[in-house]
Amino acid sequence: MVISDSLRKEIEKYKREMEDIPWPNQGRIQELRDAIRKGTLINKKVLRETAQNLLNHLTDKCRT
Repeated sequence: MVISDSLRKEIEKYKREMEDIPWPNQGRIQELRDAIRKGTLINKKVLRETAQNLLNHLTDKCRT
């Protein structure tokens, strides 16, 4: 199969452009890293505390 010179140049152009396209999850990974560093990542402990606070709030309303 013979590839023309113009086609080869076009393929090389798109190949270079594709190298600049970030991996789809790269942004999400960076978000998670930032959240871990800042301490703002939601974890099981925070979820349990929030659920307990919500339960306490709702049960207090039911008692009154």
